Amino acid sequence: MASCLPCLPSAKKRNAYRTVHPPPEGGIKSLPGPVSELTSQFPDMDVAVAPSGKDDVQAWERYNFARFYTPAKKKYNGYEELERRGKSSEALRAQFQTVEFDKVLPTYTWNQDIIGYPSAICTCYRVEHVVAVVNFARAHCKPVGIELAVTSGRHSRAAMADNCIVLDLSGMKDCEMLRDDVLRVGGGAQLHEVDLACNRAGTCVPLGGCPTTGMGLVLMGGYGHMSRKFGLSIDSLLEVTLVTSGGEVLVCNRSQNAELLWANKGGAGNFGVVVEMKLQTYKMSFYKDVGGGSGTRVLFQQRVVAPVEKLGFVGRKDILVNMHMHRMKADDGFFATSSDCKVGVSHAIVVAGGPVITWQVWTGDSVEEGKRYFKEIDKQLPAVVLAGSVNMVDYHSDLQFRYFPFSKSASAYLTEVWFEEMNERILEVIADCFTGATIRQQPFYGDMNWKSGQEPVCHTQYLGGRANIDGDDAFCLRRFKYWFLLIAVIDHTLPLQRYQAQKAATQQFFSWVKQRLAPFRSDGRASDDPYTGHQQNRIVQADGDSSSAVNYYTRDGSALFSLPGKMQRLQRIKAQYDPGNLFCVNFNVRPG
Repeated sequence: MASCLPCLPSAKKRNAYRTVHPPPEGGIKSLPGPVSELTSQFPDMDVAVAPSGKDDVQAWERYNFARFYTPAKKKYNGYEELERRGKSSEALRAQFQTVEFDKVLPTYTWNQDIIGYPSAICTCYRVEHVVAVVNFARAHCKPVGIELAVTSGRHSRAAMADNCIVLDLSGMKDCEMLRDDVLRVGGGAQLHEVDLACNRAGTCVPLGGCPTTGMGLVLMGGYGHMSRKFGLSIDSLLEVTLVTSGGEVLVCNRSQNAELLWANKGGAGNFGVVVEMKLQTYKMSFYKDVGGGSGTRVLFQQRVVAPVEKLGFVGRKDILVNMHMHRMKADDGFFATSSDCKVGVSHAIVVAGGPVITWQVWTGDSVEEGKRYFKEIDKQLPAVVLAGSVNMVDYHSDLQFRYFPFSKSASAYLTEVWFEEMNERILEVIADCFTGATIRQQPFYGDMNWKSGQEPVCHTQYLGGRANIDGDDAFCLRRFKYWFLLIAVIDHTLPLQRYQAQKAATQQFFSWVKQRLAPFRSDGRASDDPYTGHQQNRIVQADGDSSSAVNYYTRDGSALFSLPGKMQRLQRIKAQYDPGNLFCVNFNVRPG
């Protein structure tokens, strides 16, 4: 099985992982209670228990295998789908050949630098498995301090938490298109599986752009290329089926258990294990497949811009500043109203020491109008366009794979900052940190040594449109239009000394960027953190260092939803369905 997973560490490296990232002090907590209660009743459920002895190599290998990835138990039909799509499938075919999934689609733990040491990992393949694990965790684990951690796509920090019992949904991946373009999705599905299901029907749902992300994204709001036109992911959520802390299976929609549906629209998985969702998908009639196949194509602009002088460390701050300010002005001037959402989320990717890369998706009905819009943007850019194109590309198999380099298992560090409004001073800080000569003067610069193509980047994103229109949900970030995501990916195959030096330099780099942004936390340009109510630009703390957080989960249950009325309502629902706070390894809502 491991032969079809070349992007993951070998068995030797997985065992060596214990040397670089040792288990917690005091050892891994032993799973209490009779484990046979799970394994004997459900032999088709995979349960990997932490080894009790240091020298049991085989036991460690089985345990490590489960910590790093869970192979799918059934063949993936993606290749058959590719054959049906013909010419429009070339991009997706190339992507799948790159990772060599060999028709078996695994779910692997994305951030290898924070893979913890859980007491046990229970991979579930049906609802009965989930009920059994929840009951076992409530009866045996919670009383002795072993918390229940739920994971689907394995992208979050909580995916493999120390001394937890992990309920892994990655065996529940089924996707099925129902009537009226409603998509039924298993709780363990990943975004590229949803994209394939939508592609067959010529529809889309606004989800993220990293193809290996799990459906837990929906419970946190979720946004993607189509969010300005169709809203956030939670705006498409029609129904969830979940297992409560008491082991009860509930269907939640507008007709039954409506309060639970509301709470799961942004409530961060606090109220049960979501084993199935129903999502409204949207016909992509504005993207006619010019190749005549079943695929859906979109007008897409990508630009690499830099000043006249040179491409490297440019020493100028106006590139990102002018580009963003002019783009926003062009948006305001080109469209009659803000609700005329004909263009997708605006992305600008600022590469440390390199150029600024921009991309944008046209979602209007007229391709010619889209081309005129992109020409208007080009007129406003104050920099030389080194490379670029405006092309029709396949939405599901090309555009949705643009974040593919960040979908492979790696060691990742990130932090994020949200703003309600944007100004030139904020953009100047980001531009100076990434493209200015100032970075060369920092003490950590000598240890950076990133490979070409693996430099830290800043994703600056301008949302707007329907993504910022309040809905009847628990989500509390809609008022923020501007999002900066600082991310660095370190090659985990580097020699240990170089890896540790680069890791330390990366952490110092992000700390430096955050310090530069600190003045904007209290000057009225950036809002209070909606989860804590403190003046901070949504830089979420996790274990004392947000640079090591992935998907922004806290471990201590300190994060709160503070928008007026929402926290109190969430606490009431929590008290009704999870009074013992069994589901707490998340942005935790304590029972009220």
